[in-house]
Amino acid sequence: MQMPVHRAAEHDGEQIAAWVAQVWPQICADAAERHAWIPCEDESGQSLRPPKGRTWARVGKTPVVKGSGRVSIAGLICVRPGRRTRLLYRVMVFHDRKGEPKGFDVPDFVRLLRAAHHLLNGFIAETGLVLKPS
Repeated sequence: MQMPVHRAAEHDGEQIAAWVAQVWPQICADAAERHAWIPCEDESGQSLRPPKGRTWARVGKTPVVKGSGRVSIAGLICVRPGRRTRLLYRVMVFHDRKGEPKGFDVPDFVRLLRAAHHLLNGFIAETGLVLKPS
């Protein structure tokens, strides 16, 4: 099992336990009542450039190493009471071109949520937000 080396400075075990005991059951009950999926989203990015590189150039010429890109992934874990948990994701590769997005933006996440709604054939619920069929 993977464990973090350090805990976040904001980590509050009592507040987390209270949320798990009070808020999470309300979210699950609301989702079950509406037959809705509960999404949990995360995004991560990684440079495609190796951590150490060597290059050469003629004497007096500075070697120039061009960027080799970046990859970003956005994942959505969807939970629905009484159903199997689902994982949906999107990958974006950045090639260091002019005007190319380096990562996911709000419209990309909206498209991911809409795709989840379409693929899962149900409402996507969040506290105070339900995406209805478009």
